[in-house]
Amino acid sequence: MRRVLTLAVTTCSLIALFAGPGQLPAAPGGAKSMLELSLQLPDGDAWVLGPKGLGRPFMARLLLSNAGDAPVTIWDPHNSEGATLPFVTLTDVAGKQTVFRPAPIARAAGFPTAWIFKPHEVRVIEIELLRLVDAKNVPAPGKYTIKAGYANENGEASGPVNGPIWTGAIESNPQVVTIAAP
Repeated sequence: MRRVLTLAVTTCSLIALFAGPGQLPAAPGGAKSMLELSLQLPDGDAWVLGPKGLGRPFMARLLLSNAGDAPVTIWDPHNSEGATLPFVTLTDVAGKQTVFRPAPIARAAGFPTAWIFKPHEVRVIEIELLRLVDAKNVPAPGKYTIKAGYANENGEASGPVNGPIWTGAIESNPQVVTIAAP
C-alpha cells in the first residue's frame, strides 16, 4: 500500500515526512511511533443519490493505526469540541472539493479525553456521509476521488490527560467513487 503522508512522532520532536516507515528517525532508545490512516468503504464504491440529494447511507470507515513501536496519544475524536476532527473529502474531476466533517462533540466531564495507541494498534472511526449532507454540500452525480483525513493542531494536554498529544495532519490514499443519480 502506498503511503501519501506519514507522520513520525518521537518523544523529542514532531517531524512530518513524505517517506515510508523504514526512513523514520528513531527516538531515544530506538523506539519509533507513527500514525497512519487508511479508508475503507463498506458500502462499496457507488453512492446512489435520491430526491433532493439524499439517498442510501454511505459509510466511510477511517482506520487510524500506530505503525511504529512506541505509543501515540491523540485526542478522543468522540470528545473533541472541534480540537481534532476526522474528515472525508470528495474531489470532482474539475478539482472542486466537498469536505464532510462531523460536528464537534462536547466534552463529557469538562476535560478532554485521549486515545493512547499502543504499537501496531488500530482504531476505527466511522463517518456516515449521508448524515452530513446539507443544501451546501450535495454532491452532483459523477466520478469523485475520495480521501479520509485526520488533523490536530492542539498538542497541549490538560486535566487527566498526561504526556504529549500528537499534532499534525494525515490523509489516506485516494480512492475513486461514483455518485449516481436516483
